[in-house]
Amino acid sequence: MANAVYHARNALPVFLTRGQGNEISITVLDSAGDAEVPGSGSIDIWDGSGVKVVDGATLTPASTTDYAVLASIVPTTEPLSDSWQVRWTMKMADGTNRAFVQPAHLVRWTLKAPVVESDVTTQHSEASDLLSASQDLTDILTVAWEKVLRRLLQKGRMPWLILDSFSLFDVHMAETLHTLFLDAHSSVGGSGKYLEMATYYREQADRLFGQVVLTYDDDQDGLPDAGEDGASAVGAAYMGGPGRGWRL
Repeated sequence: MANAVYHARNALPVFLTRGQGNEISITVLDSAGDAEVPGSGSIDIWDGSGVKVVDGATLTPASTTDYAVLASIVPTTEPLSDSWQVRWTMKMADGTNRAFVQPAHLVRWTLKAPVVESDVTTQHSEASDLLSASQDLTDILTVAWEKVLRRLLQKGRMPWLILDSFSLFDVHMAETLHTLFLDAHSSVGGSGKYLEMATYYREQADRLFGQVVLTYDDDQDGLPDAGEDGASAVGAAYMGGPGRGWRL
């Protein structure tokens, strides 16, 4: 008999904020997409230099298993890095130990989503009516923000070096409305105006992302220094001093 298939949602890297405790978690899903409660588990964490800073700490398994990373593990003296790793080892119902590996970034802070529910309903008053009974706008906003963060990462921009999340407001809004109307299109069997609206906001999100101008913390001091404004959301080839962000 083949081994059971398990996976964990891994939409983004784990962001560990330097100088404070961090609660991280994992949800292991079976092949049907249902949350699985492991029999036991442990966690290992490596820093950006490849040094193991958490070694086989015991976990208390649940449908979502949590672990508290102590502030002493991520002191303010530790350099910011996108090269940390979190490895969860779980004993599953089939008796096998499975490892679930997540990339992790040590950050000064976590970039916060700029759009809230009231912003969406102000722009489209019927937005809440498009949701199923099991959904709320927070779910849609979260999925849309994850898309924005992944796109930044794919374009070479570290979200934790962006000093002005408001610059991403319109992109986040467009991604949210694209996600909302695309889901509404699916829920009504592919008829009506919702696909047209979803397509419009897909194009809006793409166009707006290309126009975003960021204050980007090139020297990683946490402050908006001269020369660090005017960066594209797309990582550019740099000519001259830091932060000039000329698009080629």
